[in-house]
Amino acid sequence: MCGRYVLVLRPAELRQRFVDAGLPVDEAPSDDAVRQSYNISPTYIEPVYRIDAAENGTQNVAAVTLDMTSATQTPSTSTPRYIIQPMKWGLIPSWRKNAPDYSTVAKGINCRDDSLAESQSMWSSIKHRKRCIIPAEGFYEWLNKGSQKVPHYTKRADGQLMFFAGLWDCVQYEGSEKVYTYTIVTTSSNSRLQFLHERMPVILEPEEIRKWLDPAVFQWNDRLQRLLKPFEGELTVYPVTQEVGKVGNNSPSFVIPVNERKDGIRNAFGRQKEMASTPKPKHEQHGEKRRADTPPTEEKDVKSVPARSAKIIKSNTASRKSPKKAKSIIVGGNKKITSFFTNERNSS
Repeated sequence: MCGRYVLVLRPAELRQRFVDAGLPVDEAPSDDAVRQSYNISPTYIEPVYRIDAAENGTQNVAAVTLDMTSATQTPSTSTPRYIIQPMKWGLIPSWRKNAPDYSTVAKGINCRDDSLAESQSMWSSIKHRKRCIIPAEGFYEWLNKGSQKVPHYTKRADGQLMFFAGLWDCVQYEGSEKVYTYTIVTTSSNSRLQFLHERMPVILEPEEIRKWLDPAVFQWNDRLQRLLKPFEGELTVYPVTQEVGKVGNNSPSFVIPVNERKDGIRNAFGRQKEMASTPKPKHEQHGEKRRADTPPTEEKDVKSVPARSAKIIKSNTASRKSPKKAKSIIVGGNKKITSFFTNERNSS
C-alpha cells in the first residue's frame, strides 16, 4: 500500500519537471495552493496531473469524438488540456451526498490493481474516464519487526520523480462547493521491496503516462490493465526516523537514513537506558541533557531549549531512588549531549 509520501517541490518547479519529462502542462496552481511536505498524509491537498476533459462522468466533446465501433475515441482537431490540479488525498465518489468520516476516506487512499480488472467494483464508474498521475519524490512504508514497525523511505535510484498511477473524482455535497479527490493505484511489490511490504504504488514512466491518460480511451481495456505492474527500475530503500509516523510532523530529516543522522541523540538515550539497569554511583544520578536543536524522543519528552539561552531541566531518568535530590542540569547553548555522556563515563 501507500499511506505516506513526499513532495516538496513547489508547483512552478513541479511543472518544469513534467515538461522536462516530455509531458505538457497547460495549467498549474499557485505555489500556495498545495502543501509541500516530507510527510504527506491522507486528506492533504496535493497536486494531481490529469487531462481536463472529463468531469462527473461526462466527456468533453470538444476534445474527442466518439467512435461507436471500438472501445476508444477518435481525437478531433482540438488538443486536450493537461493540468496540474490540487486535490484531496482519499477518493470520495461523486454519488455521495454527505461528507464521509475519516475512516471512510482512509479506505479510498489506495486502489488495488486487481480490483480494476473486475467489472463490478467501487471503481467501475471512475476507471474509464478519470485516470490521473500523482507526482512524488518518494514514499514511506513500515516494516513489521517483531513488536515494532520500522519506517523505510523508498525513492528512485536515478533521482527522478516518481509518477504514481491514480484515479480521481469530483463530489459536491448538498450546499457546498465541489471537492476533487484522488486515490493511488497499488500493485504487487517488486523483488526490491518484497521484504518490506507485499504491495507498492504503480510507478509509471513518461511513455506509460501517455497511454494511461490517453484521451482517446474512454473504456477500460487490457492495454490499461497491463500498465499496472511492479516498477522495473532501480529503487533505493533505507530505514528512517520514527518521527515520520506521527501525522503532522514534517522535517527534511525524515528522508535521511537513520545511520547518517548527525544528532545521534537516540543512540545516546538508548545507551543511557541500558546503563539504568545496573547500580550507579550517586554522582551519576542526574537527568539527561540534550541539544536544543534535536527533536524529543517521545511526545512526553521535555520541550526544546533555545540554543542562545541556558535553561534548567530537572532530572527525570534516575534509575533508582537516591538519598539526595538529583541536581539540576544546566544546558548551555552550544554544549553537546555527547560531551555530557563522555564526562559521566570519565567521572566513574
